[in-house]
Order: sequence, then C-alpha cells, then structure tokens
Amino acid sequence: MPTTKNNLPVIARVRATRKGKTLQTPSSGELGGRGIRGNRFYEIIVVGGVTVPERLSCSCPAHRFGRAKLVQETGLCKHIFKAVEELARNPELRRSEKDDVIVYAPATLRALAVSR
Repeated sequence: MPTTKNNLPVIARVRATRKGKTLQTPSSGELGGRGIRGNRFYEIIVVGGVTVPERLSCSCPAHRFGRAKLVQETGLCKHIFKAVEELARNPELRRSEKDDVIVYAPATLRALAVSR
C-alpha cells in the first residue's frame, strides 16, 4: 500500500476531473464543479484516531479548504463519493474501467464510508 509524504497509508486514489468536465458517479450522476486537469490523482487517507474518530480525507483543494458545498454538508468531497460508489457497485474493485479509481484498502474505505 502506498503512503503519503507523512507516511499515512493511502487507501484509494481518484483521478482529478478533466478540464471542462464534471465528475460522473455511478448512482449520483454529476458531482461538483468543472475540473481543471485530469492528469493527476487525489489521495484518500484516514485521519484521526487517537482522541477524535477516524474519518476519510482527500488531498483535493475542496476537501482541504472545505469550500465546496458538498464538503460543508457531508464532510466528504466528490472524489470520496466516487470511490465509495464505485466500490459499492463492485465489491472486488481494485481499479475502475477507465483507471479513474484505484482502491488499495476496500474494507477500510467501506467501513469508514458507512460510519458517516
């Protein structure tokens, strides 16, 4: 399993939305605003755990700065929603059809997504 610069395990990666496009999820349809570049991946990690409950966190700007309406309402960004929905559609998922989602720890992602 890959790790971040701070040695936190990466449980999933989701491709950034391509320029001029919106992120498509299997059951929710379009999420979030228009993308800028689709050549990089955002990393989903687990944060918290000692004195605060564990939760999912994404390296995207919307999640880091809490600006997106979806993040303010649910605490999850569109990239986390995409990973969770792809995993719900295919429980054995490791890579989605177009390599937009890569899951390293499906059990962890599933458990923390349900706890929301």
